[in-house]
Amino acid sequence: MTRRWWPIGSSDDRDAESGITMVELLIYSVLAIVVLGIVGNILIQSLGVDKSVRNRSEATRIGQLVATAVQSDVRNSTEVTWSSTAAGELLTMTTRNAAGAISCKYDAWYFSNASGSIRKKTSTTAVTAPTASQLETWTLLGDQIAKDGSNSVFTRSGLNVDLRFLALAGNADPVLITTTVVSRGTTLEVSQCS
Repeated sequence: MTRRWWPIGSSDDRDAESGITMVELLIYSVLAIVVLGIVGNILIQSLGVDKSVRNRSEATRIGQLVATAVQSDVRNSTEVTWSSTAAGELLTMTTRNAAGAISCKYDAWYFSNASGSIRKKTSTTAVTAPTASQLETWTLLGDQIAKDGSNSVFTRSGLNVDLRFLALAGNADPVLITTTVVSRGTTLEVSQCS
């Protein structure tokens, strides 16, 4: 049997040794680290964006819930009153029912400066501004609410009610909620409720 000799470094020598050199291993390792670093960075940024989007979505949902509920009560009211103190703002709506004997329903909305929340109470008697302990019995509609600068959360002008507040969204930018609603009633009907 005759043996054939091939020059060193030919393809037959590499096939016979089958392996990678230390330099190739280092290059592959560096490339893997770079790729994993890029993928890891993208994943971390995606998680941060996802959290921000979820926080803003939740803030928007709460803001829309409050706005929709206030709109419904204001539209159906016969009288709207608004008052403000250092503790918060009170918006009350009176609705007169004329089913037989005249009866009235009072819906009150309160924004608390201390807790940054909007709460609601419905009653058959007139509602006044609550104390801190009374406020805890009111229905919580939204927390993490803040005034938009020096603007009031509720503003009344004639039969118009303006609602303007910031729904806070964690580390994300707050969501501005603003709407104007017109009451369908007149204050003349309410005198029968008092």
